[in-house]
Amino acid sequence: MSNVEVRAIVNGNNPGRVYVDDLTEPTASLVWIQGQKGFQIVGNVQSQSFLADLEGYMRQHIEPKLKKLNIHSVEIGAEMNIWAEES
Repeated sequence: MSNVEVRAIVNGNNPGRVYVDDLTEPTASLVWIQGQKGFQIVGNVQSQSFLADLEGYMRQHIEPKLKKLNIHSVEIGAEMNIWAEES
């Protein structure tokens, strides 16, 4: 995990939340970076179970929380190496 903001949240140094695809063996997570008012996807960004459930989870659980905070749009970033040249 090379994203400084994400590491700060995971380590408890910055405010935010971490949502994972599996509580006991997570492979992907969605991290709310409160200071940036945005999300970062971390881990296996191609996890089929994570991607299949992401939109529904966001609409049902995260969107209502954001609306209460008067946040109507967010940016979602991801660290991905899928475009890197194969050796």
